[in-house]
Amino acid sequence: MDNKSPSRGVVYAATGDQAYIDLAIRSAKSLKAQCPDLAIDLYTDRDVQTEVFDRIVTPEHSWFRTKIDALAQSRFDQTLYIDADTYVIGDIADIFCLFDKYDVCACHDPGRNSEHGSAILKQRFPQSFPTLNGGLIGIRRSEASQQFLQRWKEVIQSHQQTKDQPSFRELLWQSDLNLAILPPEYNVMFLRWLDVLGFKQGIPKVIHSPRLHQHKGTNTPAIDGLVELLGARRTFRLLKILHRGGVSLPPDWVVYGEGTNARQWKQRITRYFANRTFDD
Repeated sequence: MDNKSPSRGVVYAATGDQAYIDLAIRSAKSLKAQCPDLAIDLYTDRDVQTEVFDRIVTPEHSWFRTKIDALAQSRFDQTLYIDADTYVIGDIADIFCLFDKYDVCACHDPGRNSEHGSAILKQRFPQSFPTLNGGLIGIRRSEASQQFLQRWKEVIQSHQQTKDQPSFRELLWQSDLNLAILPPEYNVMFLRWLDVLGFKQGIPKVIHSPRLHQHKGTNTPAIDGLVELLGARRTFRLLKILHRGGVSLPPDWVVYGEGTNARQWKQRITRYFANRTFDD
């Protein structure tokens, strides 16, 4: 790679359990399929051998929110952080256009009225300023945004928080940073939304589900592909939305999986109807 770093790029953070490393690799592969020109860096405390990342960075101090360090130490002027438990199924490079005007971007947390989503640190907020999800965050580098990230880390550590959303929300409220809210299709966590979504309402770009790491620490095999995550009916409906919106379908390995699970009946049935429906 050229010694001069690109101005735009994506960072992942995966530390501790190997399950998170595997998820980050898979998510980055799905991102590369959609945005081949974007540089992707991984921040990890493990020895990782893969060509999907342009750089692999070992943080000085590993902790459960290394993503904040990844954002703060990023070599890019405009950085997008993405959680490992994701599949990128659409082109998300247009997010970087927001940084011509905004300092920070994120999506509303779909569980914003849950116990963790409505938790407060020191200050109560109107519902019109809800919790943001930390699974996809964009930052434009500036002195103000660097101070924000440093303060965010300090608050989480000093309060021994297990969730980063309350402090993220409060510190953004207190800051002068310009915040852009991405539409929900950039961070689809409420998967049942796909059951009623039409392409006019939004074309999903990122599927984000904690179920993708539920196998951590167990003998249960990891979820492999969208069919296994969403089910056959919901996946087929998603493919129809993408097709109707004029969007290229994700690679087969994203949809049907790449391991032995790809031979299960749900994958076979979905593939059969998809080939009949979308075959050009």
